[in-house]
Amino acid sequence: MNAITYAAVLGTAFVATVVAITVVLAYLLDRRDERIDQARRTATPVRDPYHQAQQLAAHRRERVPVHASGRGGAPWS
Repeated sequence: MNAITYAAVLGTAFVATVVAITVVLAYLLDRRDERIDQARRTATPVRDPYHQAQQLAAHRRERVPVHASGRGGAPWS
C-alpha cells in the first residue's frame, strides 16, 4: 500500500466517522427536544362523567318557588 492509498483510506475513514457522529448527535438532540416539548405541554384534563352528570342534573332541576313564610313550595315541605 503506497502513501497515497493509505492517505485516501485514512481520509475516507475520518470523514465517515465525522458523518456518523454528526448523525447520532443530531438524533440524540432531536429526541431530547421532543422530550422537553412533551414535558412542557399541558396535560389534558381527565373527564369526570359523574361530575358532569351532577352539573347537568343541577341545571335541569326545577326551581321550587319559595312562599312568603320562607318554606319551599314542594309538597313535602
